[in-house]
Amino acid sequence: MQILDCQETPEWLRYPPEYMLLIEQNIVDFFPWYLLDAPLVRLRYDGLRKRYPKRDFFAFAARHDNDEVACWERSKPGQVLVLEDFMPEEFIVVKEFGSFWDWFRAAIEEMIARCDEDSNARLHS
Repeated sequence: MQILDCQETPEWLRYPPEYMLLIEQNIVDFFPWYLLDAPLVRLRYDGLRKRYPKRDFFAFAARHDNDEVACWERSKPGQVLVLEDFMPEEFIVVKEFGSFWDWFRAAIEEMIARCDEDSNARLHS
C-alpha cells in the first residue's frame, strides 16, 4: 500500500513505528476499519481541513460502515482520535486513545466481535 511521503504530510507529523509496521506487513484491512492509501489520505486531509479549519487533523484510517475516521491531531501528539466526520465540530470526537496500539487493539477487538456475531447468526439461521 502506498502512503504519503514526508514531503506531502504536515510538518508536525512523523508516522509512528507501529503504523509503519502495519504498512510493511500489509495489515491494512481489518473490518470494519481499513488504513487509508495515499489518494484517500489526501482526500480526507483536504476535507478535514475545510470542514474543521480550527483543528489540525491527519486521518490514517476509516471505517467501511460509517463516517468515522482515525486521526492524529497536532495538539495531541501520540494519541489517536476517532472522529465522526461531517458532524458539527463540537460533536466530532467520538473516542480518544492514548496510543496507536490502543486504537489498533480496539479495532481488532471490534473485528473479532463482529466475526463472532456473524458466526452466531449463521449458526442460528
